[in-house]
Amino acid sequence: MGTPAEPAEKEKSKAVELHFPLIMVRTKRGLGMLDTVSRFRLIKPLSWVLLYVLPVFAAAALLLIFTSIVASFSNPVIREIGREISPRASLLIPGLNPFIPIVYGWIALVVALVIHEGAHGVQARALGLPVKSAGLLLFLGLPIGAFVEIDEKEMEKVSLKNAGKVLAAGPGSNMVIAAICLGLLILTVGSMTPLARGVGVIGVFDGFPAQEVGMSPGDIIVSVNNIPTPTIEDLAEVIGPLEPGDQVNVSIVRGDSRQSYLVSLAENPVNRSRSFLGVEITLFDFRLDAYQRIATVFPLIYLVPPTIRPFDVPYSDVLHMFYTSSIGPYFYPVANLLFWIWFVNFNVGVFNALPIYPLDGGQVFRRALKSASKGRLSDQAVKRITIAVALIIVGLILTTLLIPYIDLLPIRL
Repeated sequence: MGTPAEPAEKEKSKAVELHFPLIMVRTKRGLGMLDTVSRFRLIKPLSWVLLYVLPVFAAAALLLIFTSIVASFSNPVIREIGREISPRASLLIPGLNPFIPIVYGWIALVVALVIHEGAHGVQARALGLPVKSAGLLLFLGLPIGAFVEIDEKEMEKVSLKNAGKVLAAGPGSNMVIAAICLGLLILTVGSMTPLARGVGVIGVFDGFPAQEVGMSPGDIIVSVNNIPTPTIEDLAEVIGPLEPGDQVNVSIVRGDSRQSYLVSLAENPVNRSRSFLGVEITLFDFRLDAYQRIATVFPLIYLVPPTIRPFDVPYSDVLHMFYTSSIGPYFYPVANLLFWIWFVNFNVGVFNALPIYPLDGGQVFRRALKSASKGRLSDQAVKRITIAVALIIVGLILTTLLIPYIDLLPIRL
């Protein structure tokens, strides 16, 4: 195997480089770690698997793009949702994307970038290719990922097969981590059960009876006047006939405790002749059951972030308080962390598999095209075709973002 870096290259490489606001911190320990991992027996067979599934990832990404375009053209509801979400939702950058939480998002992004870059380096070392440097990438002092600098001149000399292994290792490893986290997330959601059978309180109105007696979001109304209220219809049947000023005994479950409140009903702000408790409610046990059933036949439901559909995803900020889990009280942060690591790694892996130069998929496409032409195409022609394909795919991606803002009403002449 080749050495991780030549002495001359080590002398030229600075331990710390500032490219404001980015800071590159090189470390010898990183090079040693790449060498250690590259010796694992699993690395070589895994490299073959990832090489052959890279086109599958690219095809899946293209299918998602085409499906998105067709759905947006044919369904005005989807276009409306696209306008509400905004193009920023397509960015995987916490803080810029309004739906990615800062803490979970940054952890997931760092994991994805470290896995991606590290996998390139590990595979390069497994094939004996020199790695010039490795280290951490900081943004204003905060770690946001890692980098691995493989000797590009040596990469150009290797066969298509070996170059493909190195390039496929990045997105492929992202997909492996995504699959592992998705499996753990499915197990976590499967361990969730409702705290009690009743109606969940997701909000209380200021100045109305529920708030005045101390009810709060997360409470589960299990009975009113000792009449069980397992559904919203049952709760409405008990409260509906009552008049403003009537007193009712509301029993709730809050976490591990059960409490009762004597509540004087108020006037309904919409219809003053009707009574009003002052709560916003949901049937949470139905939502958990529906989510689990849908996931068995349509696993891609796990691509829906809990921040976009909080009333449908049981581990969202809105719904998680109504459930318990066999894995303990930490199922909520565990489920969210697993979701975002799965979500970000899946998107990073799929996107990098696309034949968009200079992404990994684009580099593999360029090398494969050059090899397939067997000299019939000049380097310039290969470059032009590669760029043309990349521009077409970028155009399709931009189309998915722009369609919601295009007026598709029929033109009358």
